[in-house]
Amino acid sequence: MRPTEDSIADVLASERHRPLLRALAREVVGVAEARGIELRGFDGFGPYAFRAGGSDAGADTSLRELVAFNQASAKTHSGIWRDLAVRKRPTEVDAQLGAVVRLGNEVGVRTPLTEALIRQIHEIEEGRRAQRWENLDELWAKSPGNAGAKNT
Repeated sequence: MRPTEDSIADVLASERHRPLLRALAREVVGVAEARGIELRGFDGFGPYAFRAGGSDAGADTSLRELVAFNQASAKTHSGIWRDLAVRKRPTEVDAQLGAVVRLGNEVGVRTPLTEALIRQIHEIEEGRRAQRWENLDELWAKSPGNAGAKNT
């Protein structure tokens, strides 16, 4: 199966996957806040929109701003995507997202979606999983508090 060619902007613009994207961002922001790390926005990303208990509307506004930024960017795909789809090599997911998990564990902040995403990326690296949209559906369906749910 050929990997999806969809861009960063395509993924961020997916209404179907908005709940998952919000939840992943909230995990990362939760770790940063628990560790006392000052949050700074970039490229349309407003980190405070993803605080625990924050409004979905505020988070969605930030996601739309990220889409606009990425649609205008010459960089259409992430480094992890290029490593998997083009270079066919292991990614730096453990150094990047794995650091979030480790830092969260140190302060008692759970990151189950981030951990599951890392597992999926390793499965793609190992050739046991294809890069496809359904991975995001599976990730969301297995998320804590959302077990068995389907995005519609």
